Amino acid sequence: MTDREVLEMVLDITKKQLRAVEAGEKNIDELVCGFEDVKILIDTQIELEPESGVEKTGVVMPFGKHKGQDIAETPKDYLQWLYKSRGPKDWRQDDPLKAAIEDVLELKAPF
Repeated sequence: MTDREVLEMVLDITKKQLRAVEAGEKNIDELVCGFEDVKILIDTQIELEPESGVEKTGVVMPFGKHKGQDIAETPKDYLQWLYKSRGPKDWRQDDPLKAAIEDVLELKAPF
């Protein structure tokens, strides 16, 4: 489930809960319980791995179209292009971006 889908689900649940309170169908205590359910949903979704099935790396794409995304959530074809387009002289041996791309693509460093 994408972040957007989670947010849309949370918004939908919240709107339904508020309408029920406004209509007198629920009291404020039930509303609080509903929000606790939403928090559980959010916490559950945060713990899930990205759609790619690869655990998040904690390394964020620092530039380009996918700036701000965890490397594990960046499209593999983009990562392959980036990895191949930079030569050995362009990568520092200890570059965390290089290491994260290698992990996601399951590569052994050629250099």
